[in-house]
Amino acid sequence: MKYIIVTLLFISFGTSVKADLLRVGYSTSITNVTEAKMKAAKLAGVDCLEVSLNGFINKEDLTLNKTDAEIEKICKTAKIAADNAGIELWSVHMAFGKEI
Repeated sequence: MKYIIVTLLFISFGTSVKADLLRVGYSTSITNVTEAKMKAAKLAGVDCLEVSLNGFINKEDLTLNKTDAEIEKICKTAKIAADNAGIELWSVHMAFGKEI
């Protein structure tokens, strides 16, 4: 019985310490990163975000569907929205494949 109590205390303590170290995040298209969505995400407990650039690729011929200037503007606006909400842009998922 003594071993069960010690084990449960160890598991309980270990779990709470690990949970404090974990951050909550998710992945979405950079075109979905808006001020309103980032504020809502932060209120829901989101700390970090991976963004995908796949939304800029035309699926039929694998070309970009926006100009460089448009892509830069969208990315800067998304970064500002995330920063204002206190969400870190943790990583960028870029399209890849045999044809790209």
